[in-house]
Amino acid sequence: MLQLSNVFFVSNHSSRWSAKRPPHPFMRWAPLLFLLSLSSCADEKESEAIDSYQWQLPDGFPKPRVPDDNPMSDAKVALGRVLFFDTRLSGNQTQSCASCHDPALAFTDARPFSVGSTGDETSLSAPSLTNIAYNATLHWANPLLRTLEAQVLLPLFNESPVELGLASKEELMLERLTGDTSLAEQFDLAFSEQEEALTLDTVAKAIASFERTLISGNSPYDRYIQGESKALSAEAKKGLSLFFRSVSSVFTAMVASTLASPLIMLAILSIKLSFITTACTI
Repeated sequence: MLQLSNVFFVSNHSSRWSAKRPPHPFMRWAPLLFLLSLSSCADEKESEAIDSYQWQLPDGFPKPRVPDDNPMSDAKVALGRVLFFDTRLSGNQTQSCASCHDPALAFTDARPFSVGSTGDETSLSAPSLTNIAYNATLHWANPLLRTLEAQVLLPLFNESPVELGLASKEELMLERLTGDTSLAEQFDLAFSEQEEALTLDTVAKAIASFERTLISGNSPYDRYIQGESKALSAEAKKGLSLFFRSVSSVFTAMVASTLASPLIMLAILSIKLSFITTACTI
């Protein structure tokens, strides 16, 4: 189980969009993802706790919903963790999932635009994966993308831009993994009920299972709203007050801080920094 200390803000998929830019390449995946949505979600019939997996959750956190066809297990989570850091899941074996979702950086990469395995810059900043299990949708441009199992395939096979660069190299990737006897045994253990344990489907399911365990609720802000009054500094509390005002008030405050008062920006920045973790351990 991944242990996180002092988790941060909820990160959004950031992008810069203009009328001059062509439609995002992920949009061509929409029909496929719609079918995946129908088959994997099955009218959103998801199991909340059918399996026997023991979640380690912060106080007040509900058990994440889990697809019926991918119940949680310790073996599956352990396998997913190995795959998450495995560079054999990129075409040229230079990057892993963790390259853009670094635990030391709150499972992001601290870049305005992430860079793929071939050096291509993407149009998005890698979002944090912390508490991703609770997200209703998993891509800013496609509300139909609603399971981690389906989402995992996008960075693996996307071509424009290239991320992990596995397009047309699925069999090569599976050969690499199959050739690792120890890893193949982990697949057999995690997917013992399946006739063929090591497939693209089980790779995606294992990684998705691991990602569902990336849960934290112990940031200074979490502790503050749970009653620990000293968890936030005075500056952070002031930033909290500014942050949760109406949208127009926050916008006005940020504009004012840019044009006139650095103290207001400092207060807003202080609470944001209170949400950020720089100490994640696995």
